[in-house]
Amino acid sequence: RAALKAGGSMTAVLNSANEEAVQCFLAGTLAFDQIIPWIERALARFSGARAGSFDELLALDAEVRAFLKQQR
Repeated sequence: RAALKAGGSMTAVLNSANEEAVQCFLAGTLAFDQIIPWIERALARFSGARAGSFDELLALDAEVRAFLKQQR
């Protein structure tokens, strides 16, 4: 809800972070109880992010995923 309320591209950040978290969990590199804190770090890091075009949205997605990979 917070991502939706924040607006901008926060729902895209949430989606990217969630997909990355699930992928890492299924691969055994992220514990279940770390999924939410991991996603929250991404939301905090990219708060206020705005993507004005599809290309910018894809770039934001890649940036979120790269950020999370560094957090492992």
